[in-house]
Amino acid sequence: MAELTALARAKRGSLSFASVGNGSPGHLARELQALRTDELVAAAGWAILEPGRNQALAELAVADRSIGKVADKVQKNHRKNLGLTEIARPVGAVCAITPSTKPAATPANKIINALKGRNAVIVAPSPKGWRTAARLIEHIHAELGRIGAPLDRVQLLPQPVSKVSTAALMRQCDLVLRAGMAVDEAGLRAFCDQHLGRYKTPRLIRFVAALPRAPSGKVQRLKLLDDLP
Repeated sequence: MAELTALARAKRGSLSFASVGNGSPGHLARELQALRTDELVAAAGWAILEPGRNQALAELAVADRSIGKVADKVQKNHRKNLGLTEIARPVGAVCAITPSTKPAATPANKIINALKGRNAVIVAPSPKGWRTAARLIEHIHAELGRIGAPLDRVQLLPQPVSKVSTAALMRQCDLVLRAGMAVDEAGLRAFCDQHLGRYKTPRLIRFVAALPRAPSGKVQRLKLLDDLP
């Protein structure tokens, strides 16, 4: 378990540059980093959205659980992995707990979000969903390898999966994603207290539907402050 999390943390946010103005070396480096990150996200997404693989994963999920409809799984795999909004800063090793009901759609969604945040992710599937998750990650590794990306950004908890091994992984990761999780101010503050120095902990937390952006895509910080109650 320690080897999985150490490998996941090894290059946390390794391409992270400050932006000191449009056209500056830092700004250009950040733009290149964003493009490379989006390339990884697109590769991971295509691993499940490609129609042939989507169909095969849906069939495997239904076969392993003996319930559900393949057509429904195909739709869930597709619907759950389209669209991405604001993603937080790198945190390190992300543990993705995935239920047996959606053994392909849920891990794919969590993998895409973790990669967008420049994190590595370790998928902890249910025992019945392990084969489907393993097949999904094989497809993701193939797509990452095609673009020359490191395969250790996406890992799988090895068999036999149990409550004990999953709990051990959760304790060693920097962030745990579970189905049905919701972010509130108390939980966010607790996370900041655990992972940030006191001087970095935000004094004010507000949740907004979207960040105001300039046509270039840059966040308009002054407008954001003006809009806050």
